[in-house]
Amino acid sequence: MGCNNYYMLVILLKRILLFPLFFLIVIWSPGTAGAYILEVPHILDLAIKKMGAPATISITQNLILHDNPDNPEVLKETINYKLPEQFRSDIITEDMSKIYLFSHNNAITIVNKKVSSTVEDLNQYYKDPLLFQNPELLKDRLVFLGIDVAVSSLGRFKNQFFYVIGAVYPDKTRPQFWIEKESFLPTRFLILDQTDPNRKKNIEFRYLNWMKTENSHYPMRIETYIDDTLLRTIDALSVKLNSDYDDDFFNIRHLQTAYPSKASDTFEQNQPDELKDVQQSIEDLKRRFD
Repeated sequence: MGCNNYYMLVILLKRILLFPLFFLIVIWSPGTAGAYILEVPHILDLAIKKMGAPATISITQNLILHDNPDNPEVLKETINYKLPEQFRSDIITEDMSKIYLFSHNNAITIVNKKVSSTVEDLNQYYKDPLLFQNPELLKDRLVFLGIDVAVSSLGRFKNQFFYVIGAVYPDKTRPQFWIEKESFLPTRFLILDQTDPNRKKNIEFRYLNWMKTENSHYPMRIETYIDDTLLRTIDALSVKLNSDYDDDFFNIRHLQTAYPSKASDTFEQNQPDELKDVQQSIEDLKRRFD
C-alpha cells in the first residue's frame, strides 16, 4: 500500500506541475488564441486611450527614401494631424514642392503647385492608426482597408506579445493590425496594395520608439516595408501638440480652387528642347513623390 501511495503521489505531482504548462500552450496556440483575448472594440478603445492624442499634432520629420539602399535620399517633411479625420503633409526642396491632404475620406496631392492626384497615397496609410482616434472611426477604417475586425488572435514578434486584429497568427497573407499586449500601443499595420491587377503587394508599417509628450504618445520612428523590403523610414525630429491652423489649411476645396489641375497643361508640346529637358527632370522627381 505504501508503494502504491507513493506512485499515486508522484502522478498527482506530475499533473499539478504539467497543468500550468498545458494551460499556457492552449492559450498561445494560434488556432485557439482568439478565444482568450479581449474583444476588438475593447482593444481599439484601450489603444486610443493609451495614445491619448490631443485635437491637433504637428510633426517635423525626416523622410528617408530607400530606393537606393547605398545612398538613401533624405527629405524634410512637416505633417499635421487634426483629429480624428484630417491629415496634411508638406515637403519643400530646391526642385520640388508637394502637399498631400486627407480630409474626411477624400484626398488631394499638389506637386509643384498643380493638382497631380485626387486619390489616396498608399504611402500615407501609416497615418491611419494615429489619426482615427475614435474607436468606431478606426474600426470602420480598418474594415475599409480589408481588415476583418471579427478575427483576432495573440501573436509574437521580436520576443513580445501582441493582439493581432484581422488574422489568426502567424498568417501574414491577410491585412492586419498589431497592438502590443502590455502597452496597448500600435506596432504593426499590414495592408494589401491591389493597384496592380497582376500582382498584390504586402505593405507593412511599423511604429517604433514611442515617446510620451504630456499625456500623449507618438512613434518617433515609422518604417514602411513592401514585401518585407524596407522602402521608407520616418524619423520624427519634433512633436508639437495643439497647434493652431487657419480655416483653409485642411480644406480640399480651397486647394482645388487655388491650384490648377496638371491635366490643364497645354503648352508642353511647344516648349524648346532645353525646357523639355527641365520638365523631364521635374517629372522624374514627381514620380519619386507619387
